[in-house]
Amino acid sequence: MSQRFTKVSALFNTPGQEGLAKVSLIVLAGFLYSVTIASLRVAGDYMPPITLTALRLVTASAVLCVLLGFLRPQYRWRIRDAINLSIVSVLTIAIPFLFMATAVHYISSSLAAILCNLMPPFTVVLAHFLIIDERLNAAKLVGTMVSVFGASILLLGNSSGLASGDSQGWIGQLLVIGLSLTSALGMIHIRNTLRGVNPFILTTGQALISLAIFVPLFLFTGNVAEVVTYPVEAWIAVGLSAIGGPVAAFCLLFYMTDKYSASLASFSGITTPLFSVLIGVLFLSEALTAPMVVGAVLLLIGVWSLNQF
Repeated sequence: MSQRFTKVSALFNTPGQEGLAKVSLIVLAGFLYSVTIASLRVAGDYMPPITLTALRLVTASAVLCVLLGFLRPQYRWRIRDAINLSIVSVLTIAIPFLFMATAVHYISSSLAAILCNLMPPFTVVLAHFLIIDERLNAAKLVGTMVSVFGASILLLGNSSGLASGDSQGWIGQLLVIGLSLTSALGMIHIRNTLRGVNPFILTTGQALISLAIFVPLFLFTGNVAEVVTYPVEAWIAVGLSAIGGPVAAFCLLFYMTDKYSASLASFSGITTPLFSVLIGVLFLSEALTAPMVVGAVLLLIGVWSLNQF
């Protein structure tokens, strides 16, 4: 698997081609996240958050283990790597999944999505202090701010409202800010402690560790008997959210973190609002407004500047 990643990256060995490769990876990751979010919305109509998360991880772990047995990437595990991977699993899956599932009970999904855009600036700033080869410069700072601002405008222009509808909305906001921070710390920890490890092995290991955390939670909630009552469309949505999220998107996330930087990888979901708007305009007869156009332009400019990372 690592040899295939190496062959693909070798196609982009000039500065211009490497910049195009970075932008392409960000756009692909945004598409995968948009598919994942759409699938989660469908599945979420039939099952509670912890059940949905556990079933996603079961599905993703099964797919990854089959692929792992087929591809057989070579790697010699060490106890230190297992400990570091466990830390990353908690920071990038266990805490974010649980915090987001709780946050949406206090704030709108649109506001949650906007607050998730704090992850890139968190990562860029923290990486400056915690990763020796990811120093902050003017180009990174401007590109980060333009991308985040553009994504936020897109979400605002495509939102039916940002009100939390709850007097304790501040709880949801703090939870999303917290998961953005833990996700940033997780990517930095990968860059510092697991650099050079096969992205596919990292993805599989993280999914299995997270599964070990969520299965007891799922069993504790008492929703096991309801699983057999879910309709076919719910299971299809679970499958798509598992393949698009923990399988494909996380492989890309770990690849970008190892190949380029934690700062670049933090932008993996920044183009998701763009795909949401495109789907709405092309297939759902939604109107294209001026804020959407401005946000899309700013987002694309910001994403193109990511070749500085």
